[in-house]
Amino acid sequence: SRRQTGEPSYELPQGSVACGFEEPAWLAYFEKCLLNDRRTVSLFDASLTRPIHLLFCCAQARHSHECGVQLAVLRHRLDLLLADLIHRPGRCLKIWSAEAANDSQTAFDAQILNAIADLLAGDE
Repeated sequence: SRRQTGEPSYELPQGSVACGFEEPAWLAYFEKCLLNDRRTVSLFDASLTRPIHLLFCCAQARHSHECGVQLAVLRHRLDLLLADLIHRPGRCLKIWSAEAANDSQTAFDAQILNAIADLLAGDE
């Protein structure tokens, strides 16, 4: 039987989650699992407030006020980042966040993406 695409799995994908995801599945995964699941949002928020776990966070932004920004703002920023990410076919999360960390304009973007990577890697 064919698998329907309307219900994304709540199981966290292995490795670089952006690779191999078609746009609808990628977007649905974050909307339903990352943004709307209260437990996951709490983990995501906690990850952002633990700079030591941010692999790609720029040094100048690591201890800034942005690390404690409100979750509502994070959700808005994440929406913008995902819009860019899902339109870059074949790009992996870690590669994109590593690039972002090299650009001072996107240091906070790197923090957000790395918080996602931290959450995906650490969720048991």
